[in-house]
Amino acid sequence: MINRALITSWLEVGCLAPSPHNNQPWKARISSAGVSLWLDHELVPLLGPYRLQFIALGAFIENMSYAAAVDGYELTVDEPSVVPRRAAEITVRFHARATHSANAAIALAGTKRRRTNRGPYEPVLPSGATEQLRATPCEPATSLALICDAANRSVAADLAARAMRVVFSVPELRRDLARFVFTGADGPRRIGMPLASMSPAAPANVPGRQWVLELATADEEAEAARARFERAPLHFVITSRTDTLPSWIAGGRTLQRVLVRATVLGLSHCLAAGPSEIPTLLPTLRRLVDGTEGRPLILGRLGVPTLPSLGVASPRRAVADVLIG
Repeated sequence: MINRALITSWLEVGCLAPSPHNNQPWKARISSAGVSLWLDHELVPLLGPYRLQFIALGAFIENMSYAAAVDGYELTVDEPSVVPRRAAEITVRFHARATHSANAAIALAGTKRRRTNRGPYEPVLPSGATEQLRATPCEPATSLALICDAANRSVAADLAARAMRVVFSVPELRRDLARFVFTGADGPRRIGMPLASMSPAAPANVPGRQWVLELATADEEAEAARARFERAPLHFVITSRTDTLPSWIAGGRTLQRVLVRATVLGLSHCLAAGPSEIPTLLPTLRRLVDGTEGRPLILGRLGVPTLPSLGVASPRRAVADVLIG
């Protein structure tokens, strides 16, 4: 059996994965088989959807794979049930490998540097960045579509704006978001998004929940999202062949590969889940990736940040809070 402390160190890297509203919805148990992972339902938004939570769990697993590879191990994931279940457990197994992976060391360093930056991006990418991103290896049954042309980026920007308008117009969604936004007035947090990373002009002395529920407006947030996406030089969509639990896990792993490679290339990222989760927006997102079989899982933008300071480090749960037993 692999040393427990070593697996714990891999879990610590897993905890750096992106998640919806930075809710970090994972729980883990170390066993003789490896690691079992499942959703921490206390941290899942009340309105879901569970698709995004399992995508985050896939990103968690991908992070673990880099840390394990640096220590001379590779991981495999037991095939979970095709039918999504809230209580599904994902089993990850580790196997010794003959050689260490130099690429894994680069990816691990990128994982530790990765930051969401919700601010504006420069209009031009570094030379060769698009080609290197296009070469990102995808998990089986998933694919990556890059959106480079201005017309389609404008369509994606409109989707991001419409999604933001829905979030701030539907009271239930707004209340769900409010749980995960904080400022200095809220005190230390282990999950959630600092308001400074979302709206730098927002007052720092107002609790995040109050800003979401009382001060933010749907029109302003929608137009801010539109502007940020329109100015970004590159958008991407992760797609899975089927809309099933194994595909969500695989999609999360592919997503994290893209984000880590972007980080290594000096790029920042910002994700927009609404266009893939709001039924009225999904058909347009499908048309954006015309010719790609399957279901779009998430939309994102990439670029060199105009304001690197907006890549604020979000809080992270301690591995002791994630690990059971």
